[in-house]
Amino acid sequence: MCRPVSRALALGSALALISILAFTGAAAAQGTTTTPTTDESLGFRGFGARIGLVDPEDASSTITFGLHLDLGEFVPNLRITPLIEYWSAGAGGSDVSDLTIATNLDYSFPLVGPKVTPYAGGGLGIHRIKRDNPVTEYKNTRVGLHVQGGVRDEVMPNLSLFGELRFTFVDETDNWKLLGGFTYNFIY
Repeated sequence: MCRPVSRALALGSALALISILAFTGAAAAQGTTTTPTTDESLGFRGFGARIGLVDPEDASSTITFGLHLDLGEFVPNLRITPLIEYWSAGAGGSDVSDLTIATNLDYSFPLVGPKVTPYAGGGLGIHRIKRDNPVTEYKNTRVGLHVQGGVRDEVMPNLSLFGELRFTFVDETDNWKLLGGFTYNFIY
């Protein structure tokens, strides 16, 4: 499959996922009201870790891991989450790695109860891409755009678990990620 078709298919799939999550959340939330259990204004609300599977373009699938912060909501249901992630994989006789520093904006679709919340969003990141092979070493810094959707489950008042599917558009290493993790929230 050629790169433009693959990129268009990935974007279409990501937009379809976000649309499905948006309409599912809106339909389930119609006629219901929720009251937040905590103050969700902008500020340092918590931190967490993530791990998952990444499938980069022109490289083998591998494990990704990272850390994130919960900075709360700056408008209702729109959460800001800075993060750092890393992965490394073999690619045709060379190694490829990506160190990402990014920020996500996720729109939450509150359901009847505040515990399980689907979300969809996107973000921008700085990707430090490195390719090593026996002859040369190549390093490049690129800006990447990613779109994602997922579900967050508040298992305790100060602990949330999440699952997320993300597609990242970055010049040399477009990739799919299936992530899971936790966020420990501070209770003020």
